[in-house]
Amino acid sequence: TSHLEVSARWRGKNTVAVTLHNPEGAPVAFFNRLAVIDASSHKRILPVFADDNYVSLVPGTQKIIEIECPQSETMDWMISVEGWNFKIQYFKIEPM
Repeated sequence: TSHLEVSARWRGKNTVAVTLHNPEGAPVAFFNRLAVIDASSHKRILPVFADDNYVSLVPGTQKIIEIECPQSETMDWMISVEGWNFKIQYFKIEPM
């Protein structure tokens, strides 16, 4: 099981920066998929534009992924992350 650490922060209107960090000594965090979801229904908000997705991180590395959803009518989002060895989890988005 992966020990991936995830945080998300608003970058502006309809844009979120998600930081993925795989600690030293942890197994490879393999093939992780990020999604923007509605916080109340847990349904995916589509379409989104991400500068990367389905990412793998070796131990001791970090990656920041920017996700934009310009047509979304709501800002009631959460970020979901799931991977080959990371069971799906939901993360709140911190204010700017």
